[in-house]
Amino acid sequence: MASVKRTMIAQQGFDFAGLFTLQFHRLKVAGGCVRSVELLAPEVDSTGGGKQALQHISLKPDVAGFAPVTVGSVNVAAKTGQLRTYNCLYKLYQQRGRPLDVDPESYQQFFDNARMFLGQQGFTVQIEMEPPSGGSIAPPKATQTSRALGWLMIAGLFLLLLIVGGVAAYVVFFRPGG
Repeated sequence: MASVKRTMIAQQGFDFAGLFTLQFHRLKVAGGCVRSVELLAPEVDSTGGGKQALQHISLKPDVAGFAPVTVGSVNVAAKTGQLRTYNCLYKLYQQRGRPLDVDPESYQQFFDNARMFLGQQGFTVQIEMEPPSGGSIAPPKATQTSRALGWLMIAGLFLLLLIVGGVAAYVVFFRPGG
């Protein structure tokens, strides 16, 4: 089996993902389904000098039919971490028009353990209390201009259809020399 060659920072990210997984492999977060804690290892062999060193922490569902919940991130190059509070996640899911199916008490237990673990590993941990502004992914509302443009396009297509129909009728019924 060939050994994988990674840059130093990519290898650190890969190793830290293993350590994180080992630390949290027994901790389960309750909710609509049971979720396991997961720190995604770098998918690349180089992080571009640490520029792509961000790794996401998620709660991965143990059963099919449920989506993972991204709850934070770490950057091994910068030794920084970010964790979202339950309230932050709740508001983020509200903005997206979806319910958050994670138990608050169970999540708080994970949150406290993750915060302590990252601190013990020398990471500076930032707590995200509110979703980032502009976090809503709802489609933009149609403006008066876009509505008018839509009707104009429909009218133009109708006019084009009339012209093509008229030319076709002329050729069929009034053929020159026919």
